[in-house]
Amino acid sequence: MANRILGIEYADDRIKIVEVGLGRRLRIFNFAVIDNRSVDPQRRAEQFNHTLQVRGFEAKEALVASSGNVEHRLLTLPPLSTREMHFVMQRESKKLAPAGIAEMIWSYDVLKTKEELGIKKNQILLVTAERPMVDAAQQFFSQTRLKLLQVTTVPEAVLNLLRQVTAWKKDAVRTVVHFAGDLVHILFVQDGVLLLSREVRFDYGDTQQSDQVERITSELKRSTMYFRQNYPQAQLDQIFFSGDNDVIGALSSRSADELNLHGSLIQFEENLEKSGFRGNWDEFRFNLPALTAAIGAAWRKTPGITGVNLLPGKTQAREQAGLNPTKVARTACAVAVAIALLIGAYYLREKGKIDADRQTFTQRAAIVDPKLQQATEMMALSNSAEQRSAFLHRVEPRADWTEIFRSLTFIVPETAVFDAIQVQSADRPKMTIRGHLSALTAAQGNADFNRFFSSLRALPFFKTVTMPKPTAVSYEDTATAGQVSTQIRSKVSFEVECQLP
Repeated sequence: MANRILGIEYADDRIKIVEVGLGRRLRIFNFAVIDNRSVDPQRRAEQFNHTLQVRGFEAKEALVASSGNVEHRLLTLPPLSTREMHFVMQRESKKLAPAGIAEMIWSYDVLKTKEELGIKKNQILLVTAERPMVDAAQQFFSQTRLKLLQVTTVPEAVLNLLRQVTAWKKDAVRTVVHFAGDLVHILFVQDGVLLLSREVRFDYGDTQQSDQVERITSELKRSTMYFRQNYPQAQLDQIFFSGDNDVIGALSSRSADELNLHGSLIQFEENLEKSGFRGNWDEFRFNLPALTAAIGAAWRKTPGITGVNLLPGKTQAREQAGLNPTKVARTACAVAVAIALLIGAYYLREKGKIDADRQTFTQRAAIVDPKLQQATEMMALSNSAEQRSAFLHRVEPRADWTEIFRSLTFIVPETAVFDAIQVQSADRPKMTIRGHLSALTAAQGNADFNRFFSSLRALPFFKTVTMPKPTAVSYEDTATAGQVSTQIRSKVSFEVECQLP
């Protein structure tokens, strides 16, 4: 329970929850999908707490992916100090703020490092969000028993999941479409880096599914055209779908014709560990596309620290916790040299002691090893004798097995094959024979078995001879490479129990 956390995709009308544990594979413990469309807004927190209690969620901490007035921008910058990075991010976030909205919250995540013309540069995802969106999430979860570790955006959560489960093709761009209620998030991702993100709001109302598909397809074409204008050299490779809309299947099948892209759902079930799951796994699999953002929000190496965190003060605290890289490098070098000298001195001292002990142990081993080998051989002989004695004790007092098996050789038909002979020693010892006969016809096979069974019952060694189940007739192909036509033979399988006196 200590390492369990909740990943939540939060929206006013619908909340998706998944309880996970971090490890080599993501462990799934529980999940829930709460539909709040018919719930009074004042009682949605009460409904949320009731769901946590009834469904048996144990985690106390949560990472939330939320939707709203959010902007994403990919920046490519040379390595900067903490102070310079803060200044640049603050300046760029003001550029992204929509007109008329002054109160914005920003956060960033360094995605990867690449080289341009021999110069190392960092690719940084800058996210700005409207302050009321984050305040609403904080206010809602303050009415629950959960501690809010991180608030991120739905596109960043989906992107984080893709980085965990997807193998990327070099220079290939993938389109990701995620449905979250009446919002459609359209992402263009290359090698785990978000190049472009759009949020499109749809008022579905009573629209037919075919009309929804047409509207969304048209919007995807517009988004693709806009992306190609901004990235003319990029090559679109594939389109992924996820979320809680029923049109995902239809869009996936039509994407090849409408968009010239192979479409599919985001597949990551094989990356999940279900040993601790409580509930119906088939129900979870059915809701898996809708839980994509919730799982992506929680699946982090260090929850609350890695990735985008829009909680007020968290980004600044992370920056302040960081140290000057130059000072860190100098201190690390000095500490490394001192540790190396100490380790070297300790090694030389201890090596002398170990060499002396090793010589002593070698001398003792030369004396003890022959005796241990002799004891091992004697123990093996003793175990073998005990097993042989126990076997003879079980079988010899009951019957003369040599005579029994010799008599069997006289009555076994030439067409019969014994697959197994099992002898059971108990209060009522018995011998079970399983095998089959091959003949040209089923009648001939049954006749051979009847003669064998009658002869077996006539032997004086057995008290009773019975068949626990009737014979089974099947057919086998006995053609060989030199034969022109196939010869079909009948196969009569049997099982006989012979009870000993």
